[in-house]
Amino acid sequence: MPTPWSDLLLAVGPDGKVEILSGCARPLPPRLFRQLVAKAGTVLASGRQSRFRYSDGRGSRSRLLEVTMMPVQAPPVPALIRDISGERRADAEAARIRRSLSRLSHALTLASHRLVAHDDFDQALREICHSAAEALQVRQAGVWLLAGDWESLHCRQQYNRETRQYTQGARIEAGDLPAYFEALRQDRPIAAHNALTDPRTAGLGNGYLLPLGLSSVLDTPLRRSGRVCGVMSFEHGGPPRRWTAEEEVFASSISEMAAVVLDDEERLAVVRRLEREANEDSLTGLANRAALLRHMEECEGGRGGGLRGGGDGGCGLAALMIVEMDRLEAVNQALGHAAGDQLLAGCARTLRAAVRDEDMVARIGGNQFALFLESASSREAVLALAHRTLDLLRHPLEVNGRTIQAGASAGIAYSSAEAPVSPEDLLRRASLATSRARKRAGSRVEVFRPFMHDTALHRLNLEDEIRQGLHRGEFEPFLQPIVSLADAAVVSFEALLRWRHPSGQLLTPRAFLASAEETGQVIPMGWSSLRQLCAWIGRVHAATGKPARVSYNLSQKQFQAPDLLDRIASIVHSAHIDPSWIQIEITESVVSTYNDTAARLASLKAHGFVLAVDDFGTGYSSLSLLHSFPLDVLKIDRSFIARLDSGGEEIVRAIVALARALDMRVVAEGIETLEQARKVAGLGCEYGQGYWLGRPMDTHAAASLLMHRGAQNLPHAQRLELIEEALPEAAPVN
Repeated sequence: MPTPWSDLLLAVGPDGKVEILSGCARPLPPRLFRQLVAKAGTVLASGRQSRFRYSDGRGSRSRLLEVTMMPVQAPPVPALIRDISGERRADAEAARIRRSLSRLSHALTLASHRLVAHDDFDQALREICHSAAEALQVRQAGVWLLAGDWESLHCRQQYNRETRQYTQGARIEAGDLPAYFEALRQDRPIAAHNALTDPRTAGLGNGYLLPLGLSSVLDTPLRRSGRVCGVMSFEHGGPPRRWTAEEEVFASSISEMAAVVLDDEERLAVVRRLEREANEDSLTGLANRAALLRHMEECEGGRGGGLRGGGDGGCGLAALMIVEMDRLEAVNQALGHAAGDQLLAGCARTLRAAVRDEDMVARIGGNQFALFLESASSREAVLALAHRTLDLLRHPLEVNGRTIQAGASAGIAYSSAEAPVSPEDLLRRASLATSRARKRAGSRVEVFRPFMHDTALHRLNLEDEIRQGLHRGEFEPFLQPIVSLADAAVVSFEALLRWRHPSGQLLTPRAFLASAEETGQVIPMGWSSLRQLCAWIGRVHAATGKPARVSYNLSQKQFQAPDLLDRIASIVHSAHIDPSWIQIEITESVVSTYNDTAARLASLKAHGFVLAVDDFGTGYSSLSLLHSFPLDVLKIDRSFIARLDSGGEEIVRAIVALARALDMRVVAEGIETLEQARKVAGLGCEYGQGYWLGRPMDTHAAASLLMHRGAQNLPHAQRLELIEEALPEAAPVN
């Protein structure tokens, strides 16, 4: 009797190409080879399975082979060759071959399910469960996924072969089945022949297996990125079933197919999430800035140029409106960012409801939204929409149980058929208009006009010039005398910054200070000025042996700096001068703004600096605040001095009385005439400052005034004029 052949799995092509897929390579009899090739063509043409036997030799030397070829849609054709020479095992072998090939057929069918449309992954999983249940002849086949950190399994899809129904949503908790979850962590199939007695699955008995009439369970791991993410479950009903090794391998292959579907689903979800993040604001669900620009570019491309609006039959007008919310920062600080998010979401809903379906609403910044109208009926209609929108936003919104009235400002820019504008320019113009609306007043609408761009360009150029000027040392302090109104003696100076511009002009702070404060350049500008002042004081003291006292204006941004005292003390000590020669001035608004103002002022006072409140009377500081601050000097704002003839006298008198009650000295700013000097002196004011008493001068002139005139006096003629008026005596100068 010939040596039995082992099973041989081939891939046969109608072109005569035969490839061995598994089994020992061996030469095929020519006649068998020709039959395989011929049958392959028949199977491909008919789409039907072909089974035939091949006999070779006679008597005891004969060999009987059974060949089974499975139908496929495209070559090659799988062919399984089994040696069935032994009569006793022929039928059993044939039955096993049929089962194997049947499962192979189902595997090929399942492989095609991966081609299910990418947006219907549930359908793909349903098909897999259905085919798996039929292939293994089990009652149920399902896909179960892990939730949380191995906290539970939930059923994604499950098919019942008896009821022919799909179900999902069932849940199994890890706390109820510790043995089962521990077995699952081993990343191996769980083949429970008798699931009611198997320690791994016995916990499923009363709550799951018995009610469904299930006796045997075969669960194979689902893996995603090499890690277990769930199981493919095959559940048998009736008498307990012993799972064969072949069935376990087949079940594992089904799990791999399901895992591929899950991987494709996850991959597509990531792609969609990235697309959404790239085009959508996550908080409001509106389009973001990039999506807005892309949409406007598409509108522009569809018309072959700038945004002209209108479309077919339109009026040729497009409009972009930017709406900037008020009070968002205040809500964030007072109620938290979650409340601010609620406010933004509510405003987004209001804006979406205010426009047409074809109009686009986007969130383009923290508190900024954009409304793009590709086809606007008229400029008047857009303006009316803007005012109506701001009215809607003024309606109170409920945020964390509180009623918030937000309000907003808006800027509009147009693009027309006669003057098309690119998307970027349209956005820039609308932003400029919004900025102007915000600065002028709340809940205001501004339409872009060319001067706004000119202003922005000038501001940008000015910022660059200031930066370069600081680097070149073009900023220097000028000194304006502060005079005793009793004897016209110059008691100190106030430092006022000037810019020797490369154009040859000497610029006052009006030309550059606002820009410097906005950009933060006022900080290095202020420290540079203080270093120059301290160096000047040191030189004058060395030349005269007398102190030269100077008032130094501290900006709001400098006052906020955490290293305020260290920075000032370092500069003063480096110049080897007494801190008491420096009078630090802050505005009344700064005094009343910060919670730690008293502590900061106390530290400066303790270090020896003299402290003054500038522009007093224009802010909102209360008497209790002033009483708690260690201030030395009140400087009456020039606006009250200018109104001495129209009711200003009583205000000045009250300020002087307040200062004396708090043991503070008083300086009247902005004295421009002899009459004003006489009046403020008569009201008890000790010191004065203004153009009539002395204009700001450079440090060389100020040093000359102190050193060459001996006494710290005004020019002789002006001093005589002041004394001849017989001003009332002021309190003696300390």
